[in-house]
Amino acid sequence: MIHRIAGLLCIVAFGCSGLGGAPVVSHAASSGTDLAGLCPTVVGHPLDFTSASGLTEVVVCASVVQSGSPVQLVVLTHRFATVQLQLQFPDGTFSPASGPLVVTARANGLVPVKLTKLDVTYNPVAGYVQVPLNVTATWAGQKDAVSNATVTVAQVPPLASVVLRARPDNGPATDWCTGSNPNAPACSIRDHSRVVLQVTTDPYTQVTITLTYPDGTPITCQTNTLTGTALTSPKGVFVCRLPVVFPLKGSASAVLTVSAEASAPSVQKTATLQLNLIGQ
Repeated sequence: MIHRIAGLLCIVAFGCSGLGGAPVVSHAASSGTDLAGLCPTVVGHPLDFTSASGLTEVVVCASVVQSGSPVQLVVLTHRFATVQLQLQFPDGTFSPASGPLVVTARANGLVPVKLTKLDVTYNPVAGYVQVPLNVTATWAGQKDAVSNATVTVAQVPPLASVVLRARPDNGPATDWCTGSNPNAPACSIRDHSRVVLQVTTDPYTQVTITLTYPDGTPITCQTNTLTGTALTSPKGVFVCRLPVVFPLKGSASAVLTVSAEASAPSVQKTATLQLNLIGQ
């Protein structure tokens, strides 16, 4: 029996999220140990996979993992085994991208939770996709592989979130105007200054930001200072700075309107924000 010769390795990546409804394939556990019961969070129906030798098992704690979320796993193998874990995506990328995550079972079979994390960095074109989970364990010159393990990934719809925010260029870098509190200091831009505008959405998304003066005159920002292109960064961030020059008289005030358009194939989303323009 595997539990007589194997230690317990519990591998957990916090923050797993799942969605129901996708077709999944369940594999019966061979060890008699309730590995699913060791999952910190169980979403849907956990999937159990076993190596051909029966010496290594892996349970994926959620039947479906949404793109952008970490995966929760429980692995049962030989104590002191060196375990390698890596997700392989249809576009040829991997997670971790730099190579397999390597963890070592201790004498009691446990690996510190903080050492383990597998992020789903691939977003399916539509619906769901099953991606290979490569799991190998080695000990005393023996190598054991779980060759049939998979993770079912659910698509996050393109441009599901487009967040626009702004702040004075000479203000605190951590204080942003989001529109939820128009009276916040970050929502007031002084004439003859600069405003920092930021959009957060999907990675590599085309973004155009337009600031419209009170008289209807627009100025446009189409270059991301983080990338030098019109696209968001790999983390989905677009930043630009625009001058604010408008003929206000004395201490008069007015309203600036900022709009951001994010574009993906067949999808466009717009976010807007109003700022208080105050005289010098």
